[in-house]
Amino acid sequence: MENVLLFIFIIIAIICIVFSSINKKKKENIDKEKKLAEEQKKFLELRDKFAKNGIEKILPNNLILEKNEECYFENSAKYAELKNRVIGYETNSRGNRVRITKGFSVYGGGSTRQSIRDDILITTEGTIYLTNKKIIFSAIRHSTTIKLVSILSLDTYKGLLVIQTKSKEFSFHIEDQTTFMAELEYLLNKKNG
Repeated sequence: MENVLLFIFIIIAIICIVFSSINKKKKENIDKEKKLAEEQKKFLELRDKFAKNGIEKILPNNLILEKNEECYFENSAKYAELKNRVIGYETNSRGNRVRITKGFSVYGGGSTRQSIRDDILITTEGTIYLTNKKIIFSAIRHSTTIKLVSILSLDTYKGLLVIQTKSKEFSFHIEDQTTFMAELEYLLNKKNG
């Protein structure tokens, strides 16, 4: 009788754990959807505001502008790049070992060492600027410039802003990504007429 009660108690506990984990995942999904909806709403509001009033110019820190170039956005950002790197080594050996005395042996044969490679996401912290001519990412180890006329598409993927150009793909995590995307869209639409 005690074993049956213990078994029933264990089953009820497992069911409670499963339902609580399902509810937790549902809550996380609802929170993600709410955050996405808020960002979308903010983006649409900014886009409408820029369409009516234009974008405010700023004076950027540590950036020299070209003639007739104006800066509209400056914020901290991370440049993310997927690189194929060596993550370890694997050694294969073939041959024979002959024991001469205790603690001393002679090996005859060969061994090969192969590298193990994998894709690793490398991030670089810096500052991103948006001007009427280009996007500039400035950092100590990595800097890049993207001309607005070369941009083919914009997308987001796992919290990153992905910019596809004619020759390369750039991924950024920007502090105020929604404002950056709205301003960038406004400038691209203005350039394309």
